[in-house]
Amino acid sequence: MNKEEWTDYIMESASEVKEVEPDPYLFQNVVSSIDRSEKSATANLQFRLGWAAVFALVITVNASALAIYKVKTIMQSKTEAIDALSDEINSNTTYNY
Repeated sequence: MNKEEWTDYIMESASEVKEVEPDPYLFQNVVSSIDRSEKSATANLQFRLGWAAVFALVITVNASALAIYKVKTIMQSKTEAIDALSDEINSNTTYNY
């Protein structure tokens, strides 16, 4: 087989090769996959924002409870001091002559 025959043989065999055709739904599948990932990213963001709001609410409630406890403790100690002094003052007897 000489060089020209070999070239013709190769060219003929190449003519039998079919062109590759993409799946007709490939583009649609890619677009739907991108849409799903965007929706999941949005859902993930909403999930994170929800947990951030819950965390902020819990911190606020705890800080409020702590502030109320401190105020009540201070008021209670003042009340106890006043009660102790009033008992002492009331125990003194005053005589009018």
